[in-house]
Amino acid sequence: MLEHTEQAPTLEEASRLLKPDGILLITVPAYQWMWSQWDVALHHLRRYNKRTLSQAVEQHGFQVLKLSYMYSFLLIPVFLIRLTKSRLFPSGDYPSDFKLSTPLMNRVFGFISGIEAAMVHHASVPFGLSLVLVAKNTSGGVS
Repeated sequence: MLEHTEQAPTLEEASRLLKPDGILLITVPAYQWMWSQWDVALHHLRRYNKRTLSQAVEQHGFQVLKLSYMYSFLLIPVFLIRLTKSRLFPSGDYPSDFKLSTPLMNRVFGFISGIEAAMVHHASVPFGLSLVLVAKNTSGGVS
């Protein structure tokens, strides 16, 4: 939910609440250039790239253990859909991106996502629609 909150106080509180060496897991939307009316509808405040996300958590007492993009197979289709929708609905009356899915599409994308998630355990994905970060609390935290 980091994209929905004020970043510094949220990460400070996470650091305070986690035990020393406690694990923080974050998923956030990637790439500010992907900003669209969908982000506005979801009340996002920002999107991230690897550098901005790792800097944010490191500044608040976390050591990044894993950082990777996810949903690489969706990046180009989603970009094209949002570009098209922004031209079709310039007034901001922006219909949900979820209305485009079907049960078959959900199963196919779920299968592909599972493969990609398994890959992320062994290597980082170089681009994608979202970022996933695993970090360790190196500050005092709650005992």
